Parts: sequence; C-alpha cells; structure tokens
Amino acid sequence: MFHLSSLKGTPLECRIATNIPKVSTPLGDVQIGSVLSYQTKYLREAKQITQDCGNTSVTRASPICLPDELKPLNQNTKCTDPCDTEVQTRNQALSDHWFQERKNRLTSSNFGKVLSRKSKPSEKFMNSLFSRNAVKAKPLEYGKRHEKIAKEKYLELYLSRHLHECGFVVNNDFSFLGASPDGKLCDNGVCGIVEI
Repeated sequence: MFHLSSLKGTPLECRIATNIPKVSTPLGDVQIGSVLSYQTKYLREAKQITQDCGNTSVTRASPICLPDELKPLNQNTKCTDPCDTEVQTRNQALSDHWFQERKNRLTSSNFGKVLSRKSKPSEKFMNSLFSRNAVKAKPLEYGKRHEKIAKEKYLELYLSRHLHECGFVVNNDFSFLGASPDGKLCDNGVCGIVEI
C-alpha cells in the first residue's frame, strides 16, 4: 500500500482513488484521467451486417436430367453423403479424403481439357484426368497465394455478404463429376459458390 501511495499526483493515481470525478462513456462511467476514457472516441456502434445463412449446402437437385446413355457413368461414383463429403474435404489438397473423392471423377479443373479436345482421347490423356497427384503450375500457385486477399477485397465491397470454406462438391444426379469451389458465398440467406 505504501508503494501505491507514492503514486499520488501521477496519472495512475486514478486507479486507486475513489473520489475522482467520473465521465459518462459508452462503456459506463469512467474516472477522468483513465486511459479508457480517451479510447472511447474510437468505439463505433456494431451493426449486424449479415443475416442467418440458412442452408449453406451447395449440393442441390439438378434442374436437368442425365441422358440415359450416360447413366452408367453414375453407377460406381455415387456419394453416400454429399454434404458430409463437402464438409470433410474442406482442407482440399491437404486432405487424403479430398484426393480419394476426386480419384474416379471428372473434376471441374479438367473440364476445359475435355471440352477443347479435338481428337480421340489417348490413354495418357485419360490418366491425366484422373491423376491423384497434386498439380504444380505457376498460375495455380499464384491463385493459392492470393485467394485470401481476393476474398477480403470482395467482402470489403459487399458488406452484407460473407464467405464459408468449401470442400469437394458432388451432386449425385451427376456423381461422375465433382468440383472444389474456392468458397461458399452467402447473401441474405442465399448461398452460392465462389471461384477465384
């Protein structure tokens, strides 16, 4: 107590004195001279900028049907629980489960290769579509490094929206296909996918 008494006349005196006048702040009454009272000018009222997400599942019934001649493609690729698969694979390339789910499916990463192919697919080409190896390419590495920044910039522009992580998405109507979006975007209770 002797040491505290020696603080008389210093700004720290307000910490031990009970007779110091108080000032009203958004945090309640605070002693004049308290560091806390000077910080209240930086307080802003918190506003709710999002609504309840609702259903964040991106696996929904397809508005189109798979033609009969392509239905055999779905036989060996049905996903037991597409929603659980999406949740369990959110670490994407860091997840063995992610690689396992992609193994026998044509992924959105390869759609361009398939659509632009002019000749009959070779065995080498087919193997490249279903490879378990992680792809190393400068554009992909650049995208991975800057994905978080791009998401932050987007959210700065659209304050009412927010993002969720997203894993591997399979729609059992087309279970031979799959995609790993860069995120799920929620806007006023409606959820969609993000691709950066």
